[in-house]
Amino acid sequence: MGELYSSGLTVNNSCTSCQLDLINHDCGDGPSVFAIFILGFSVIPLAIFIEFNYQPPYLFHIILWPVIILFSSIYIIKKIKSFFIFKKFQHH
Repeated sequence: MGELYSSGLTVNNSCTSCQLDLINHDCGDGPSVFAIFILGFSVIPLAIFIEFNYQPPYLFHIILWPVIILFSSIYIIKKIKSFFIFKKFQHH
């Protein structure tokens, strides 16, 4: 299997194993929008649940949620972006 990403969310110019041209991929804002919906509908209820049931100090929320949102958003955006690229090349 070839690597799709060179670093972070940057897509390689071509597949390292099959040399598929990936220069013209264009996912637009689709992956980000889906990630916002997925994280918004999962993180906010979880934060409210923890606040009402355990009442941790506010510093807990200030430290925990940005870290969770950052790493999970990168993971989710990579998966959705990969899916969009796959579907584009599947139908061309």
